[in-house]
Order: sequence, then structure tokens, then C-alpha cells
Amino acid sequence: MDAKITKKKENLLLGRDEVLVAIEFEKATPTRKEVKDLVCGKIGANPETVVIREVKHKFGIKEVDILLHVYKDKETMASVEPHYVLVREGMAQKKEKKKKGAAPESKKK
Repeated sequence: MDAKITKKKENLLLGRDEVLVAIEFEKATPTRKEVKDLVCGKIGANPETVVIREVKHKFGIKEVDILLHVYKDKETMASVEPHYVLVREGMAQKKEKKKKGAAPESKKK
């Protein structure tokens, strides 16, 4: 598996770096954890402050383009990223849905 950083942009307003990476692979598409470990090792970032935002698989080619957000700290990441993304990355717990109780029956006369 080979990773090549194609674009890196610093977003000062949101306190993050936006990194676009092209990854070539031989067998199956790599998992999110494998991608995160590979890229974090390459750019020297903490995996706990990196979020994979987008994965684009190219048809017929064993290559994916991945957009990552690399934050300075966890607090900034938690305040900027949507909750569902943090759940998907395993950094937050899924919110429990409230079950609707039985609706009270209306009496007809």
C-alpha cells in the first residue's frame, strides 16, 4: 500500500489541516484504520485528532482518494465535526433514540 499526499491546505478559521491523499493498494480496499495509520505515520499526526471525511474509489483502478481533516486538538475537533462523523470514526457514542410510548386513547362519545 502506497500513500501520496496530493494536496494539503491549512484552514485557520476551523483550526485544521485538510489533506487529500491518493492511496494505491494491491488487494482489497484498505479499512479506515489502515488508512488513518498509514497517513498519520506519513504526516506525523496523532490518529486521535484525524478524521476521514471522504473516500472516493476509482472504478477499475486499485486506488482511492481520501480527504482527511487533521486537527490541532480533540476539543477543536469535537466542536467542528458533526456528531455522526465522530461516531463513524469511533470517537463518540451513538445517541440513543427515545422510544415513543403508546399514545393515549381518545374517548369518543
